[in-house]
Amino acid sequence: MKLWKEILSRGFTNSTVAFNTMIGGLCKMGKVVEAKVVFDRMKELGCSPDEITYRTLSDGYCKTGSVIEAFRIKDMMERQTISPSIEMYNSLIYGLFKSRKSSDVADLLVELRTRGLSPDTVTYGTLIYGWCNEGKLDKAFNLYFEMIERGFSPNFFICSKIVSSLYKNDRINEATVILSKMVDFDLLTVHKCSDKSVKNDSISQEAQRIADSLDKIAICNSLPSNIVYNIAIYGLGKSGKIDEARSVLSILLSRGFLPDNFTYGALIHACSAAGDVDGAFKLRNEMLARGLIPNITTYNALISGLCKLGNMERAQRLFHKLPQKGLVPNVVTYNILISGYCRSGDLNEASNLREKMIEEGIS
Repeated sequence: MKLWKEILSRGFTNSTVAFNTMIGGLCKMGKVVEAKVVFDRMKELGCSPDEITYRTLSDGYCKTGSVIEAFRIKDMMERQTISPSIEMYNSLIYGLFKSRKSSDVADLLVELRTRGLSPDTVTYGTLIYGWCNEGKLDKAFNLYFEMIERGFSPNFFICSKIVSSLYKNDRINEATVILSKMVDFDLLTVHKCSDKSVKNDSISQEAQRIADSLDKIAICNSLPSNIVYNIAIYGLGKSGKIDEARSVLSILLSRGFLPDNFTYGALIHACSAAGDVDGAFKLRNEMLARGLIPNITTYNALISGLCKLGNMERAQRLFHKLPQKGLVPNVVTYNILISGYCRSGDLNEASNLREKMIEEGIS
């Protein structure tokens, strides 16, 4: 900001590049309000915004969920006879999903094509991510196949999103048969399932088509990233195969794999869900020994495990220790504890927690 003030004081007010750089930096930091101030100042000083200016500010609004403001910037740009690029449309699609306005996505795609623009890899990736998050995997699958037919190759992030979404929807076999093409070990054997068992599931024909498509593209010639390994561990845990997940982790550690919060979070959640709270806490300690700091999601899993065992006293103690760990309980934390007390018949404590939740402004 000091450097920016110096730039303005020296009279460099006609540089669109300088303004775009400042707006872009502020947007990357999530400071869209400040970016809009710079944008307004730019116009006051007679420096004309260009397509990059409008696109950058619109993208900033989309990433913060202010999609209405993003569309206002687009309208402002069009009044200056500057046509939106495919990059701007990609941002707007992302913004619509983030703002829970997915019903407007179809109209935006029609507009995009009407302007003579064609979806690119980022467009398809954004759409697949969005529909996966909405739980509409049929739409995500259709877009994947459309993407392949148009000659675009899916990357690890797109495939990983599809796989993780299948696991979250308990479509274990389908997820596994796709993921098995993305890792460099026999995941089907670890999962104790086979191609035959997958094909017996009529719904999984689409997943099999995705798996088959991965044999034909370069994605299979690349080493998997930590994201893919983490999804493999998550999938095993989701399937209740905790020992197998630990075994895979051991193999990966010997290869130089660096586990992160997601790795341990997935294992801790699996142990807690299976009632192995001691195992979950051992993993937490192992995580700390590696210099990893558990987040609120990890502690929610531990509290959930304790509640399922009916150990409400220990769950409550852990809850009260969260501020000491630099963590703030969220709505999930409260819901877990309230449900635990309701199951144990302690409605007074459940009511007290509900009141505390309201006082904290958590809804």
